[in-house]
Amino acid sequence: MNYPVFLRLAKKKVLVIGAGDVAERKIQALLASDAEILLLAKKINKNIQNLIDNKQIIYLGQDFKEEFIDDVFFIISATDDREFNQKISQIAEKKAKFCNCVDDLDNSSLILGANLNRGKLQIAVSSSGISPVFARIIRDKLELFLPNYLENCLDILAKYREKIKNKFNNIQIRRLFFEKMLENAKFHYLVENNLLKEAEELLATEIKNNNENGKKFGEVVLVGAGPGNPDLLTIKALRAIKSADVVLTDALVSKEILEIVRRDAKIIFVGKRAGNHFVVQERINQLMVEYAQEGNKVVRLKGGDPFIFGRGGEECEFLRENNIPFSIIPGITAAIGISANTLIPLTHRNYSQNLFFLTAQTETNQINWKNIAEINQTIVFYMGKNQAENIQNQLIKYGKSAKTPCAIISNGTLSNEKVIMTNLDNLAKEAKTAARPALIIIGEVVKIREKLRQ
Repeated sequence: MNYPVFLRLAKKKVLVIGAGDVAERKIQALLASDAEILLLAKKINKNIQNLIDNKQIIYLGQDFKEEFIDDVFFIISATDDREFNQKISQIAEKKAKFCNCVDDLDNSSLILGANLNRGKLQIAVSSSGISPVFARIIRDKLELFLPNYLENCLDILAKYREKIKNKFNNIQIRRLFFEKMLENAKFHYLVENNLLKEAEELLATEIKNNNENGKKFGEVVLVGAGPGNPDLLTIKALRAIKSADVVLTDALVSKEILEIVRRDAKIIFVGKRAGNHFVVQERINQLMVEYAQEGNKVVRLKGGDPFIFGRGGEECEFLRENNIPFSIIPGITAAIGISANTLIPLTHRNYSQNLFFLTAQTETNQINWKNIAEINQTIVFYMGKNQAENIQNQLIKYGKSAKTPCAIISNGTLSNEKVIMTNLDNLAKEAKTAARPALIIIGEVVKIREKLRQ
């Protein structure tokens, strides 16, 4: 078993043997660590020659001499000569020097990992030398979850490190404080948007207001879960769901997404469907506040996008009135995700120049049926199954052709997705057979689906 370490190479000498493409990648990484690089090579590529010419590395020549190793910190041999690697490794071991022979595990006392850097935050992934490609793939997957602005978070925390240590003598309380700040949605929002002064002010306020009794300060994150398929979650949404203490979830959130929630987190179903409000909105608002005041990170998980027929605006108003920190993570709204998955373009220059998103739960007299019944536009009804007959009658009444193509999509983007293709004069009849949740798309663009499926 290997023991992972990070080497502080500033002003230390490192000997690199070889000057091809592999050696160049190693040299670039070493330059970032401020090491003093000595090079030994017979053939030198153009980029490395430029580094020599610019005096960024020191060229020792072509022939290896044992004394080259005497005053270096460690050696990287980037050649494909196994016999030579073994010789270098044996000399390095005799002189108690670290040695890495690229892609030659048996002759390496030091293994270089696949590095992920966010300023002072550094992560190295190692396959113990078995498969560097495997390590790089894992590094790339990790990189998706670590935004670039994290280095600014660390810089701010570094400024206040001594103040935090002085305020919290108890190491456990100090750890708790760091954890909550690094999970604080508002702090992340400020840093991500380069509002660094405001982020520092927030940190200073939290230091001042926190006591050593371990009290935690909660927050609420409104997260758009998208149309249902977990692959359509944003990376930011996935991070929030993974870090939640409490999840208040709507009925439209798929079980596949709920399986992502931590096992030790509390999941509370507050879903509402037409005619069946499992939990009324006022109680949902109160639950968000109560759990946040207990110090939890609360994720209010909504199907689609919080600000598109999701009552996200109302909930944010309530949180603001109760002084609860909150943030919003948008999701792929159902219309966009489902139209892409079913090959129905919502706009098309030959068929549709306008696009309407409507919720069928709106009172009939609040919809300008004459406006939306015009030709050359697409109409998307959210939650339209129970109102299909009214939709059909109103659109035909105000001039929409009874033969206008329609699609009713149930369980959009999921494995059990079902698409019913029909015309406007048959919409109500077909909607009765559709499962919920169902999205209705009306317009000439619907007929393009058959062309794209051929």
